[in-house]
Amino acid sequence: MGGFSDSPDLELIPASQAEVIDADTALDAAEASALDDPLATTPIEPPAIPFGRTAPFDYTTGRFVRFSDGAIPWVSGKAALREWVYAALQTGRGGSPLFDDQFGFERLNDIIGSADPSEQMATLEGRLRDCVTVHERVQDIDDYKAEHDPVRGVVEIEDLTIITDEAEAVLLGNFDATGGL
Repeated sequence: MGGFSDSPDLELIPASQAEVIDADTALDAAEASALDDPLATTPIEPPAIPFGRTAPFDYTTGRFVRFSDGAIPWVSGKAALREWVYAALQTGRGGSPLFDDQFGFERLNDIIGSADPSEQMATLEGRLRDCVTVHERVQDIDDYKAEHDPVRGVVEIEDLTIITDEAEAVLLGNFDATGGL
């Protein structure tokens, strides 16, 4: 029947002093829970601004990439950030009416024909950093490695990693910092 159990394991009186409920502790716990605001919310940080969406550009052909039917293969996320960085590196500082005067890269064309490009190479990392940190989501660059090829007259960036505001690493492929990717 649905009543008390006749089991000898069931005791209605506490077996030890440890099982006795302390009235002050119970009152403090009840008071604390009564003071909690059930409608209180924990502040949530706003999400990061997305990198956006853009059309990929082929710097070799000088045209936007398209599918065989002519449609644009839009990219977003880190791929969109890569496109932004490549566009900034291919645009002379202040050279685009689409962007503010801080957008762009100080060109390295002055290295072409130079017998000693050491001064330009010494400032390259700082100029790259200045170029990409204009983007509000880019914090820094890392894993930087560049070499001057005097035969071709170009500066080849072999390694460059972009560090975002969320400490994510975005690896850029090899590219020519003097004119073509």
